[in-house]
Amino acid sequence: MMPASNGTHPKAFQSVLPPSIHPKTGERYEWLRYEQAAEVDGLELWRAVHLIAITAALAKLHPQMDDAHKSARDEFRLAISGVLARRLPESDALNVFTTALRIAGDRKDRDSIFETTRQKLRTGDAKVKGIPAFVQIIGQKAAKSVMAWIDAIAEKETAHKSAQPYAAGVREPGDETERPLDQPACDGLEEKLIVESFASVQEKPIEWQWQNRIPKHKLTIFSGNPDVGKTTVSLEVIARYSTGRDYADGAKNTNPAGEVLMLVAEDDAADTVKPRLIAAGAEVSKVHRVKAVEIRKGAKKYERMLALDTDLDLLEKSLKENPAIGLVVFDPITGYLGKAELNKEQELRRVLVPIRDLAERASVTIIGLGHFNKCSDVTALHPVGGAVAMSGGPRAVWLFVKDPDEPGLYKMLLGKGNLTKKRTGLKYRLVKKLLPTGGVPVIAWEGDTSDDAEDALAVDHDPKSRQLNKAKQFLQEHFKNHPMAQPSQPIIEAAAEKKISEPTLFRARKVLRIDAYQQGRTWIWEPKEEPKS
Repeated sequence: MMPASNGTHPKAFQSVLPPSIHPKTGERYEWLRYEQAAEVDGLELWRAVHLIAITAALAKLHPQMDDAHKSARDEFRLAISGVLARRLPESDALNVFTTALRIAGDRKDRDSIFETTRQKLRTGDAKVKGIPAFVQIIGQKAAKSVMAWIDAIAEKETAHKSAQPYAAGVREPGDETERPLDQPACDGLEEKLIVESFASVQEKPIEWQWQNRIPKHKLTIFSGNPDVGKTTVSLEVIARYSTGRDYADGAKNTNPAGEVLMLVAEDDAADTVKPRLIAAGAEVSKVHRVKAVEIRKGAKKYERMLALDTDLDLLEKSLKENPAIGLVVFDPITGYLGKAELNKEQELRRVLVPIRDLAERASVTIIGLGHFNKCSDVTALHPVGGAVAMSGGPRAVWLFVKDPDEPGLYKMLLGKGNLTKKRTGLKYRLVKKLLPTGGVPVIAWEGDTSDDAEDALAVDHDPKSRQLNKAKQFLQEHFKNHPMAQPSQPIIEAAAEKKISEPTLFRARKVLRIDAYQQGRTWIWEPKEEPKS
């Protein structure tokens, strides 16, 4: 590289041109085919080499093109489009992005993905992933090299042109995830623990939306199989919140009537949700719903469903603009996870933890409805959704199941409630209430139940467990009325009338620790202590 005679950018050319002798090795250079040596602007050659290096590195770092890496590919696209769009001139950024994905075999609509990122940066409507996400996805070492090349180009642009809009250090609208302006690309990334003394924490009592059942300003999950009344119970809660009425179990509603925000992914607002709200006695003028997220692009606009992994800031902004809203209900919450996969622990936690934090920060109570998974060998909390985070993140989890022995009877049982000592659940039925639009289901409560969630789920998933539970209940009731030692044969016959087999009855006797011994030729059953459930 030698400086040009006019003092402008250097010219790049071969230092030894045929026909000539290399001054150090003595090797003779000959033309195989005579061509004039090209002169290339030094800065352009330098930029081209850097852009090729960035493109090749991103193509190599691209996650594998298989089903197992689908989520990783989505995150990769968003992160690198955010970094490139912020740091490079638009034509270079788009070319690097589309070429890298094409080389990697990624057939997604690359132009559309990049344009969406650019649009978000222009309008500031949503957060765009940046360097922190980029580093997390590809690792500190690789990110350091790639960002050094990207920043070198951005700095050259600043040095040789007048204030390029995408040069180093420029922050754009929606750039909340980027680093501070004075922080170098990756060398300057710092992490530290934020530690505080409990002496500085202001203690406060637990507040309740529904006493001992739904904590105030926390995340609560309602979970169960389809058609067990989860939605109808949630509408009952909404109705009482919007009117200030006391709860059906006698708990006083100490909160003034407030407004509610609903996000309903499956049911129609006009023919299903509103009639059920009316039937439950809600003040419908205080109940609102999120219809969609509106995206504007020039004169055009379109709508999409809210996604909690990317739109939580939009939800928080709406809550700040409507401070009367104190209850938010997602039905189902799994319909609003965005790209987060239900069965992947870390992805789900990255959505639920911010929701939990939003509840406290915005002073709203959040209820999320969900479905059991299909596992049969589970504890009370494991069937709640897919990953453990679905039950680990919320402060209360209520499980909804059918009564195995009494048709039409349902139970709302406590799966998790680490803020309350009250462990009883509630029994209820779904009954029809006649409205001008037709019959609508409402809740008819039938009092408390002390049933255990673990037992109820075992019964719900396993027919054999259901029969064992039925036999246990039979023996408990029998010895409650006849607590003395007695012959076993009448008990066996009474159980047979209720279609309980002898093997199942004998297993239930052992579980309940009822002794069996012979007197002559007669077998006697005797509870040595009160039968345990």
